[in-house]
Amino acid sequence: MHADGHAFVVDVRTAFTPLADPARAAQMAAYMKHRFVFFGIAAQPRRTAQRPLLNATRGWEAEAVIEAAQACWREPERECQYAATDLLRRRVGKLRATHLDDVGALIRSRSWWDTVDTLASNVVGPLVRAHPELVATIDAWIDDEDMWIARTALLHQ
Repeated sequence: MHADGHAFVVDVRTAFTPLADPARAAQMAAYMKHRFVFFGIAAQPRRTAQRPLLNATRGWEAEAVIEAAQACWREPERECQYAATDLLRRRVGKLRATHLDDVGALIRSRSWWDTVDTLASNVVGPLVRAHPELVATIDAWIDDEDMWIARTALLHQ
C-alpha cells in the first residue's frame, strides 16, 4: 500500500464493507443518538480487518498519516473515523508539534465522545509529552468555545 490517504481510505472501505451488518448499524446509530451512520461492525472484527492496513503504514511519514486520517474523517461511516483514530494512535510518534492543529481540526469535526476521548488520551497526550512547547496551547484549549476542544484539554490534564 502506498503512503496515500486516498488509497488508505479505499483499503479501509474495502476491508469494512464485507463486514457490514445493517441491523447492528441501526443499533449503533441509535446508541450514538443518530449523529453518525455506521457499517455496523463490532470493535474486534473492525480491529482485525484494519490491522494489516495499519501495519502497512509503519514506514509512513507524518504527512501521509495525517492525510490518511483526514481522508477517513471525510467518510460517512463512523468506523472510518475509528480507523483514523487507531492510525493516529499507532503513528503518533511520527507526528510533529505542528500536527496538533491537524488533530485539533479532527476534534472539531464530527465530534462526539468516542473519537474525541480517544484522540485526547492517545494522540494529543503523547504529542504534548513529546513536544512540551505545546503545553501552553493545550492550556489555552481549556477556555475554547468548542466544548470538544475544552474536553480534550481537560482530559489531557
